[in-house]
Amino acid sequence: MRDGFFPMKKDILLVLQNADEMEKAFSYLVRMGYDRIVGFLEEGLFAWETSGREYQTILSLHATELTKKINENEVFTLLDVRKESEVTQARLPDSLHIYLGDLPKRIDEIPREHPVVTFCGSGLRAVIAATILKQHGFEDVLNALGSMAACVAVGCPIIKGDA
Repeated sequence: MRDGFFPMKKDILLVLQNADEMEKAFSYLVRMGYDRIVGFLEEGLFAWETSGREYQTILSLHATELTKKINENEVFTLLDVRKESEVTQARLPDSLHIYLGDLPKRIDEIPREHPVVTFCGSGLRAVIAATILKQHGFEDVLNALGSMAACVAVGCPIIKGDA
């Protein structure tokens, strides 16, 4: 089986809220070919936070703030990680489209000199994209909360079709 976003031959430590989630997560991972699950962080991220250990975070950007950035011509990269068919239907102005599955091999196409806002259909893939960027040394990364769904709701400047 080929590696996806996470190498098959690396150990995995799961971050779960409770031990009851372990069996389900283990089952899903094994079905995908990931069998090097070495443990889990009991009590999830809360336990890590209260232990005083460091960790990275990804800041979120509300759709109204994204709209403001676009309307004020603020300098940033809007990284759209949706499928081509989604982007063809509707997109935001001046967005850079790199499908999430291609992101690791096309990471060098993303400018590092200004902030990157990750964007998708609902915000779920955007979080994954933001994580990949952080893993590749990008520092100023934001996740567009709700992404296209939120933009539709608040009236972001959306370009329909191939316009």
